Formats: sequence, C-alpha cells, structure tokens
Amino acid sequence: MNVAEGLVGDIKYSFVNDDDKTIDKNSKPIKGRTKTNFLQKQIKLQPGQIFQ
Repeated sequence: MNVAEGLVGDIKYSFVNDDDKTIDKNSKPIKGRTKTNFLQKQIKLQPGQIFQ
C-alpha cells in the first residue's frame, strides 16, 4: 500500500518471536522485555497527528 498522507488513529505494539509469530506455542501473546511507555517516547507520532 502506498500512502501519501495519513492520520494516526491508534498506536498498538505487538512483539514477535523468531518465527515472526505474535503468539507462542500455547497461543499466548509474546511478551517483550521493552516497556511500552519507553516505545511511546521513542515514536514521534501521536494519535491524531498527520504523517507523510
């Protein structure tokens, strides 16, 4: 998909394993060691902002 401009509605994080799966062998979500508040500080876009 090519997007010239868009609007950020919501930012969600998901972690993947070595097989690029978001769930483990027990069908539980992969938990990352990185805290989501740290990731939010690293991303400059916030919900409602326009990006190019």
